[in-house]
Amino acid sequence: MHTEAAAALQSPNHQHQQQQQQQQQQRSLQPPQVGGRFAFDDGGSYCGGWAAGKADGHGVCTGPAGQGRYEGAWNRGYETSGTYTWPSGNTYAGQWNQGKRHGLGEETKGKYGSSFVDCYDNLYSP
Repeated sequence: MHTEAAAALQSPNHQHQQQQQQQQQQRSLQPPQVGGRFAFDDGGSYCGGWAAGKADGHGVCTGPAGQGRYEGAWNRGYETSGTYTWPSGNTYAGQWNQGKRHGLGEETKGKYGSSFVDCYDNLYSP
């Protein structure tokens, strides 16, 4: 029997069930939008949202042996808006673009917490 003829003989309910099964199979092939914790080989870690195998959503990333900490928003594996704290206690709170300070942000330095606000243009974190 030809496929078209077989499809014409199926009830509308059976066709609907087949469509639902196909949609479920397609959804199951997509990576889940989940969160979790990942420990890097160097001792650092990431804890937060994941999408397509990359940091996405809110998360916290720490460097090995306390070598800095970023907390904030992530998009496709990159920081977008959050606070980085260096081991010295200095901080940068603001916008990021592909791992660099970019856009409006505030740096706080020194033990007395002197701070300044500036507009950054793709500066690497020291």
